[in-house]
Amino acid sequence: VPEGDKGFWVDWADGTRLYETWVMREALPFVERTYRTRGRHIAGISMGGAGALFFVLHHPGVFESAAVLSGPTLDAKGMTEIRSSWVSRVFLLLDRVFGDTDDEARKRRSDPFQRWKRPEDLHGLRLFIAHGDDDVLGIGDTNAALHAHLEAAGIPHRYEVFRGRHNWQAWEPLSVS
Repeated sequence: VPEGDKGFWVDWADGTRLYETWVMREALPFVERTYRTRGRHIAGISMGGAGALFFVLHHPGVFESAAVLSGPTLDAKGMTEIRSSWVSRVFLLLDRVFGDTDDEARKRRSDPFQRWKRPEDLHGLRLFIAHGDDDVLGIGDTNAALHAHLEAAGIPHRYEVFRGRHNWQAWEPLSVS
C-alpha cells in the first residue's frame, strides 16, 4: 500500500489528507467487490502499525484481526508527548495530522488503554502486537505497556518480542511465522 505521507493512515485534523475515509469508503469496498474476500484483516509496520491500531479503535467490530508490528501504541499522555516534541513537529507534521494536543476527545478515541478495558471491548478482534528487542523511539516500551494493560484486563491477544531493530530484516521472519 502507499506510504501515507507519514500521517499514521488517519484522517488529518487539518483536512488535507483523508486516508482513513478513503480506505473505509473506497479501497476496502473495492477490494471486497473485486476479489470476493472473506473477512477483514489489517496489519501495519511502524507508523502503519499505529495506523492499523487506530483503524480498529475507530471502527470497532469491522476487522477480524489486526497486527501491529513495531508500531507505537500510545495512551493519551504519550500522544500529547509525541505531538509536542520538536522532532515530530518538524519532521512528521503531527500538528497537521492530529491537531490540537489539547483535544481530549480526539486523543481518547485513539487511546487503546482507555478504549479497551474488558475482553468484549475488542468486539471479537484477534490482536497481534510485536516489536524488536532493539526497536527505536521507545516502541518496545509502549508495546510492552499495552501488553501489560491487556493482560491485566484479561483481554486475549498475542504479544511477541523478536530479535532485531526497526527494519525489514527483523520484520521479514514474522511474515512466515
